[in-house]
Amino acid sequence: MLGMLILKSIVVWLVFILAESLNGTVRILWLVPFLGDRLADQISFVIGSILILAIASLFVRWLQASRFSQLLYVGILWLLLTVTFEIVLGHLILGYSWSQIAADYNLLQGGLMPIGLVLLTLAPFIAAKIRGVLQIENNKIFEVFCMATRRQFILALAAFKRYYLLVAKSMTNRLINLLLSIDENLG
Repeated sequence: MLGMLILKSIVVWLVFILAESLNGTVRILWLVPFLGDRLADQISFVIGSILILAIASLFVRWLQASRFSQLLYVGILWLLLTVTFEIVLGHLILGYSWSQIAADYNLLQGGLMPIGLVLLTLAPFIAAKIRGVLQIENNKIFEVFCMATRRQFILALAAFKRYYLLVAKSMTNRLINLLLSIDENLG
């Protein structure tokens, strides 16, 4: 049973990687040239988050994992696979420096990867909740996990709130300028 859950989890993770690779290609080819790196990263992050939750929701019944412990196991497996993939692809294949890779993990500098990884880890649980297949076998463990996750998420959101307040005006101006340039090109 566990072996099949691992295999199915890896298959779903490969679907994530395909979807996120397409999302990254769209970001690089179309969003960055028009919006710049920072805004393109933020838009791509939102799209990627929606993709993760949509894919997890589509496949959660197929995984046949309904207990909280199984769903957490799947989420942790996806987390480990993703971090391994990022390191292998980024450093070993694409030749990015460790500082370039680490920048994606720095919330204070606008790196969104930690939030994405938390979302990815929680995606099986969220999907099971959405699809109505979640079974909670030990309420105390579940409550402690939710409290700890909630605290970390609130801290991350507070950091992002400060960051976004600093750059919101700049992003709004860039978006307005982009829309104006598109309007000029069409007109």
